Amino acid sequence: MAVTTTSPVTTYPAAGSYEVEYATNAGFINSTSVVVTATQTLPITLSPGRTYYWHVRSWSGAGASGTHSAWSLVRMIKVKFVAPTPTLPAAGATDVLVRPTFTWSAAGNGLWTNFTLQVATNDKFTTGLRSFTINAPTTTYTIPATLPALAANTKYYWRVKINGLYIPIVSTSQSFTTAP
Repeated sequence: MAVTTTSPVTTYPAAGSYEVEYATNAGFINSTSVVVTATQTLPITLSPGRTYYWHVRSWSGAGASGTHSAWSLVRMIKVKFVAPTPTLPAAGATDVLVRPTFTWSAAGNGLWTNFTLQVATNDKFTTGLRSFTINAPTTTYTIPATLPALAANTKYYWRVKINGLYIPIVSTSQSFTTAP
């Protein structure tokens, strides 16, 4: 998040530093503060799928020392989920078993309940679509013997979707070909 604290209508001397306070609640309970010396700061690492509240105040001295201004108005930012990343079967893999083990990575924060693994015979996921639900936080799945295997010598596309409190976030898709 970039923070700008200057205004063309103020005529006050330049601040020596700024304090940015942020939290996951508007009351700033268990908040975090960051002191910066410029009117903009590099992005602060925030957890995906969370809402944050933040405000800023200026200090007369460096390192949040001296006298300070009042806090600015409180601002809010909603951080999107990061889409899962498919890892195995690797993109373009060949001779993959008809009961492959799928693995993916996902930045976990407990705000989703499960993943939907989709496997299809076209990249639009409209032909030969098979869907599997995997409870979070598990990020691996093997098609069990109790379900039909994939067809041999066939090109497949696969992707993973996060399901939870927010709109589902879908990974990119990648293809693989099963063994003959």
